[in-house]
Amino acid sequence: MEELKFVREQYSVYNAHLDKDWMGHPLKHILPENPEEGWPARRSLKRPLNHLELLQRKETIAFELDLHSTRTPVETFDPNYQLLQLHQQGKLSTAAVIGQLEAHLQSRGAAASRKRLKTLLREYATVGSMEFHPSDLCNLACTGCTYGHDDPLSGIQKTQFPFKHISDIAALNPRGIMIVGGGEPVLYRSGEYRFQEMVDELHGHLPDTLLALKTNGTFIPRGNWPTKVRWVRISLDAATHETFRKVRGKPLFGLVMSNFLKYLNTGMEYVGVSFLFSKLNIHEYADVAALVFHTIKTHKPESLGRVGIEYRPLR
Repeated sequence: MEELKFVREQYSVYNAHLDKDWMGHPLKHILPENPEEGWPARRSLKRPLNHLELLQRKETIAFELDLHSTRTPVETFDPNYQLLQLHQQGKLSTAAVIGQLEAHLQSRGAAASRKRLKTLLREYATVGSMEFHPSDLCNLACTGCTYGHDDPLSGIQKTQFPFKHISDIAALNPRGIMIVGGGEPVLYRSGEYRFQEMVDELHGHLPDTLLALKTNGTFIPRGNWPTKVRWVRISLDAATHETFRKVRGKPLFGLVMSNFLKYLNTGMEYVGVSFLFSKLNIHEYADVAALVFHTIKTHKPESLGRVGIEYRPLR
């Protein structure tokens, strides 16, 4: 237990994570027997549960309405899957879906009002916003990387999302998509396709969906893709060259700051900066705000209202 605490303390500024009931956590099995072995040793057990409440709620609704639950009989699961698929494709109205669900529930003695069905269906089927992780490839080696990019022996698979399946994302019809990832999204390549083509494909299928990008800021792909992305956030995580090298693994602080200014010239509505803090960089939490402010005031004073800073803990 002491060894596990030490590993977790290395990557967290929050000692509150070291609570007594941690060993009873439902995902404790993802840790290896040796806490110094394998990528899970650096991963927060709380992080995989960020969306657990949401998923549990959707499972509850699915079970109540005989939708996509593991407890739903196959003979009901398949027809209702097709029902919602037609609805997502715009081939079936919401009223028609509610009518069919109401008839089905009545047939098994579990009636619900149309008003309640509409509320539950909206909560279950609507995709408000989603994260899209197109690439696991990365050009940095950030300390505490949950994908193991800081460990040359981790044997990371440089997975790329297949270009031909981007249309599958469009079928979900999300209102917003954050292009992000455990790798660096702008390094995307699937066969002959690169980041520009990926954005074109997303925008072509989802012209009304808000697209946003989170990047490490070391590389700006060619093309007109910024005209189709509403905002970008650059992971800076430091206010000095030295701290950047310690946190991000490579001496590219000047390049990132230069690209930050270039992004301000793209015309995107917002250009933000993020500061992922840990014990390695927490001492620069105020300095980074001052740096960003003075950089904009010096080079792009008219853009001050377009920039924001996001602070988040590493764990």
